[in-house]
Amino acid sequence: MQEHNGDRDTQPKWERQAARRQFLWIAAYKPRSNAQLKGTGTGILIPYDAIEQKKGESPEEARDRVRKSASSDRAGRVCSVRLLLGGTYIRVTSAYAPAKMHAQRPRFFSSTLAPHVTHRTLLMVDANCVPDVSRDVKRNAVTPYENAGAQELMDMVLGKDLLDAARETLGDVPHFTSHHNTTRIPTLTTTPI
Repeated sequence: MQEHNGDRDTQPKWERQAARRQFLWIAAYKPRSNAQLKGTGTGILIPYDAIEQKKGESPEEARDRVRKSASSDRAGRVCSVRLLLGGTYIRVTSAYAPAKMHAQRPRFFSSTLAPHVTHRTLLMVDANCVPDVSRDVKRNAVTPYENAGAQELMDMVLGKDLLDAARETLGDVPHFTSHHNTTRIPTLTTTPI
């Protein structure tokens, strides 16, 4: 989840609501020191029945282990946990790159997000940039697409031997992961990596 705009005061309420539906809520929140900051906060909802238990571990102990594995960045743009999958630990990371602060995006990928990504990471990211503008962007504009950070994102993904699930499945077929409406309606940008 991205842009939940929550804060730490709402965490117990959100955790209870998720638990009633048999989900574990793990989240990163915007900093308390910046109440005006909008569009931040990342989270991960994990179905209880998807949390693999170690031998001799109760379901509650498994949930506690996952909770304790959570990490995030200070701005609430990255949330990450460790899960067992078929007996092997993987990292699940949700991230939301800066949208309007183009100059900060390259540093976000190379410095902020990188510590939360390993060779065994399921990365769900609203990157606000795309790997290939010709295949991933559909927009009606005469100005160039602002794609700052794309190279740093690709360097991180390739450096960790990760793959873009959409691109691997679709090959060279255009798959518009970034749709822009130029009539001042909010922009929808998603990039599966």
